[in-house]
Amino acid sequence: MKLWDMQRALYLPRCMDGWSGPPLRARGATPPPCEVKRARTQIAAVYKPTTGYKNAWTAVAARDTQAAVLFYVGSMMVAGLGISMFALRETLQSHVYQETAVQYKEIELSQNNIGDGEELCMGDGVSNPLSSAAPAEPSNQAPSIRNSEFMDIFWEVSYRNTSTLVLCVAGFCTNFVTGLALGLISSWARDGLHMPSDERNFYSACYSFLKGMTQFASGHASDKIGRKGPIVGGLLGSAVGLLTIVFGAGFEGGAQMHVAPENVDTLRFGYLVLGGCLIGGSQGLMYPVLAAAISDQVDPTVRASSIGIFRFWRDLGYAAGALIAVVADIATPEIAVFGTALVALVEDHWLGY
Repeated sequence: MKLWDMQRALYLPRCMDGWSGPPLRARGATPPPCEVKRARTQIAAVYKPTTGYKNAWTAVAARDTQAAVLFYVGSMMVAGLGISMFALRETLQSHVYQETAVQYKEIELSQNNIGDGEELCMGDGVSNPLSSAAPAEPSNQAPSIRNSEFMDIFWEVSYRNTSTLVLCVAGFCTNFVTGLALGLISSWARDGLHMPSDERNFYSACYSFLKGMTQFASGHASDKIGRKGPIVGGLLGSAVGLLTIVFGAGFEGGAQMHVAPENVDTLRFGYLVLGGCLIGGSQGLMYPVLAAAISDQVDPTVRASSIGIFRFWRDLGYAAGALIAVVADIATPEIAVFGTALVALVEDHWLGY
């Protein structure tokens, strides 16, 4: 019996045309307790709750989307916690101290070969931070640099060391462009360019896919050719992608003056996708290389602290990229994107030297 039929059987008057079910009770009459209990059981069977299953597998088998998602997410969290607790190996004692001791010994031997008083360089005019260190210490003892305060490391990475300062600024620009590409440009495509949701989603997918795929090649290439090339190329490509979006899709289609009016929207969408591909591929060039470059520039014993400081400045670019919307509101989205492209070009020029 369906829910509506049960309600009619309990509460509707007896004289209803077309009713072929059991006898109907008069309105206001109290049904026997056994009928009330049977009706409530049938109603509960029709509208069974989405929670309170005997176990999670019952919820998954019942195709309860909410319960299934919570089950899978919870399972992955528990699995990740178990792996991190029992499968990960601590590398501070076994690797970092040994790596530092080996570097000390290599520098000591090199200094003995090149003569006293000369400074050992690592290439490109960058002095080795361990060049003035004492002979190698035993691997079970922490080098003296580990006694540095965190704020000393922060200022060293963020300001005093020119190499790490440039890398922090480059990381800031990287996520600044990311926040702009996923935030302002997507909103501008919806509200200013009036593109439908499928076109905006395709632009975002092109950006994200190329950003992820190019990191496979860029990390490997940086181990062969160095760190500087991919970073400089990534900043330059990001600037070119932003300029492509500005002058291709912006300024009321000014770049399509000689195109038929019915084809303007299609061409603007094409420029938007092309710019998204350039930005995504360029971001993928820089992402793994920046972290590797920071690791190259700092002492192994403060590597995690230095990478954390670098990530602070890098992820601060997300917030700055969102705040650029204020410039878009005051001026236009094209001016905001164009200004970001100029910032990327200036940073690329600085990093190139």
